[in-house]
Amino acid sequence: MGVLSAHRAAGWWAPQGRLPSFLENTRYLLGSIWHEESNRKQCIKRLFLFFGSQVWKRVVKIPIVVKLFNGLQFRAHPDCQASSAVMYTRIPDSRDILFLRAHIRAGTLIDVGANVGLVTLLLADRVQHALLFEPNPIAAQRARENLALNRLNFEVPTNWLYRIQRNCRV
Repeated sequence: MGVLSAHRAAGWWAPQGRLPSFLENTRYLLGSIWHEESNRKQCIKRLFLFFGSQVWKRVVKIPIVVKLFNGLQFRAHPDCQASSAVMYTRIPDSRDILFLRAHIRAGTLIDVGANVGLVTLLLADRVQHALLFEPNPIAAQRARENLALNRLNFEVPTNWLYRIQRNCRV
């Protein structure tokens, strides 16, 4: 019996630990990028952006400005999941965003749980006004920065959660 056969018989050939988990996650992510509908004709570009953004997140660690598909700009932070979505896909959450874009023609967008304002930016050219509600003060500040970067006069109210809690009676 050869060494490889002996390892297989003992169960040693099966990958275990952090490396296989990393490889499985990477395979899943690369497949998601490759099969994402909004990445058609951009798969290779998005794969390069994936690898480049991994280096950026770990080495450079400073925010960069990325152009969105609708012409607006997004300040991507290395510690933000929304930033990864912008790097890996042409249109983050493309099915949902494209559905909303097809049905929104004007009015006010109310974005509850706005995070850094990405959904609002992806729909901004379809609405007249937007209110972004985000309880996390860091994310709310980043949403304000993204709106200012695009000269959008949408609102991200401050202390709204405190005011709601103060006025609620249980």
